Amino acid sequence: MKILISVLLTLIALILIIIIYVLIGETNNPLENNDIDIEWIKYKEKYNKNYNEPVENERRKQIFIKSRNLIIEHNKRYAIGLETYNLGLNKYADLTNKEYVGTLNLNDETDVNFINQTDDFNYDDYGNLNSFVNITEEQKTFITRNTIEYNYSYIDNIPDNVNWVKLGYDNPVLDQGNCGSCYIFSSLSAIEAHYFIKYKTLLQLSHQEMLDCSDRYGNYGCDGGLMEDVYAYIMLYGVGLSHQKPYIGTVSNQCSLSKPRIYIKKKYYSSKMNELELKEVIAHYGPVASSINAGLDTFKFYKSGLYYDPNCNKYNLEHSVTTVGYGITEDNGKDYWLIRNSFGPNWGENGYMRIARNRDNHCGLATYFLFPQF
Repeated sequence: MKILISVLLTLIALILIIIIYVLIGETNNPLENNDIDIEWIKYKEKYNKNYNEPVENERRKQIFIKSRNLIIEHNKRYAIGLETYNLGLNKYADLTNKEYVGTLNLNDETDVNFINQTDDFNYDDYGNLNSFVNITEEQKTFITRNTIEYNYSYIDNIPDNVNWVKLGYDNPVLDQGNCGSCYIFSSLSAIEAHYFIKYKTLLQLSHQEMLDCSDRYGNYGCDGGLMEDVYAYIMLYGVGLSHQKPYIGTVSNQCSLSKPRIYIKKKYYSSKMNELELKEVIAHYGPVASSINAGLDTFKFYKSGLYYDPNCNKYNLEHSVTTVGYGITEDNGKDYWLIRNSFGPNWGENGYMRIARNRDNHCGLATYFLFPQF
């Protein structure tokens, strides 16, 4: 009996040691054990960061340390099952949150309400164009007539899982860099996907052309813009291919239109915050360009797993992504959306994120979305 009690006490002691081991983070994680100065030097080398001024270098280092500690603490909770996703250091770790959000720059005020008082593509409350500077009345009528609000159709036999990446839309995930051009990346990704669905051909469209040319029709280059203005521009003028005008991450001030050009005939939109409608569209038609709240540190440093942060509301939509699928996690049966981001392939799950679905429109993914028709 004494032997049994001794064994039980030993097991309990081992369990307690393991718990403490996890909680205090005494693992082989290089985030914990490496000297902070060495970590900082390696981080700068990896992400090509150069801070020659000692004061600025120290400031950036302190931001990096704060990011590092946030990631460590979060991943401790993930290790014991208190979080459903983990985080990792990336190129944003030495930026303040304000600086990070500044690289997103989606014009959220107009996306939700469909009202824009400053752009040349100018809409009223119903999605109708009010006034233009650079297009004719005939062109205005064409865009207005072919901008259509999507209505939930209650289509039968919607599958439980759809993944348009696995179905063939697997263009490389790109990086918008320090340019607030997410509205272009999400829009063109949805157009590329729908072109693939219809014509069984993968195209890579020119983000740089849209950056250089759509500013005169409502967008602001690297200072943000609207997905609907990208679509309206392509309805009128089309868009060329990326190899003819590769992305450089800044406005070149040289708007040139290359051939061949890809046009869309119609653009559909929804602002009903209806996740069932979003599911129906993705299953029946294809990927969509979606506005999203991406301003939290947890989104910024997302590495893998099912993203859910209770602080991520459905109204502050400062970013846009392409929603390319949905499904149910294999390990715990949780619903998720699959989104394609424009932070490069080293962010998230090879550039993608699984984000909670059917949880009160988490992060606003169903608040406003668009998709094209050829």
